[in-house]
Amino acid sequence: MESVTADILPDCLIQKILSYCSFKRAAKMSILSKTWLQAWLTLPNIKFRARYYKNAEMTDTILERYRDNNIAIDKFEFLNCLESHSREVFFSSIVKWLDIALQNGVKDIVYKDPRRLVRSYPLPIFKSWQQNL
Repeated sequence: MESVTADILPDCLIQKILSYCSFKRAAKMSILSKTWLQAWLTLPNIKFRARYYKNAEMTDTILERYRDNNIAIDKFEFLNCLESHSREVFFSSIVKWLDIALQNGVKDIVYKDPRRLVRSYPLPIFKSWQQNL
C-alpha cells in the first residue's frame, strides 16, 4: 500500500490552510514535513501579541527573517497587552516592525490596545511619507 504524505498539496494551498489556524496550531502543523514548515515560515499574515519582553525578542527574530528573505507581508496585526509602564520600551520596536512590514509590501496594519491605555500612537509612516514628498 502506498503511503500518503502531507507534501502532496501545493504550497499555496498549505499556506491557505495554515492561515485559518491559530499561530500555535499552525506551528504544530509545521512538523508534518519540510514543505509545511516552509509554508509556515512564510505566511503572509502575521499576528503578534505582546505580553512580555521575550515576545518582543521573538517578534524581532521573525520580522528580521521576513526582511532578510524579502518575504511578502499582506497583513500585520499587533496586539499590545503590556502594562502601561513597559509600553514606552516597545514603541521603538513597534516603529522597527512597522518599517519592516512596509518594506515587505504590507497591505493591512492592525494595532489593538485592549486596555486602551494608549489612545493614539504616532505612526511613523505618515512622517516618512511626508518627507518623501
